[in-house]
Amino acid sequence: MAQAPRDQNRVTTILGASNADGSTPVIIYASPTTHRLFVDAIFGANGTIGDGQKLVTTHGTAVKLSASSVPCLKVTIQALLTNTGSIAVGASDVAANGTIKGIVLFAGSSITLTISDLTSIYIDSTVDGEGVSYLYET
Repeated sequence: MAQAPRDQNRVTTILGASNADGSTPVIIYASPTTHRLFVDAIFGANGTIGDGQKLVTTHGTAVKLSASSVPCLKVTIQALLTNTGSIAVGASDVAANGTIKGIVLFAGSSITLTISDLTSIYIDSTVDGEGVSYLYET
């Protein structure tokens, strides 16, 4: 690989090698704020996505996002665009009314969670029959 160039302070910069031939130098980028490297990552070579929708029949009642086990890496949950009230997302004691527990979503708003199974997530609503749609990655 070619020698890494030096900046104006004569400090060696970091270069990477292209995955095309293993020797062509390529620039590595980092965040100027956090100094973390920017990386493109693929989660699992056989990763797939799935989706679904869940409604809360009776507001004030915590409902599992999925009744059966669905192993996953992460899930994005979005309050339905037609909702008129709010949705709380959280653990089994989630509550959308009174002493609110969990994260509150309004129509169209969303949250992404890193989670191992969809059965760990519960939702509650302030209005009967409202809910969420979700997209998960396995």
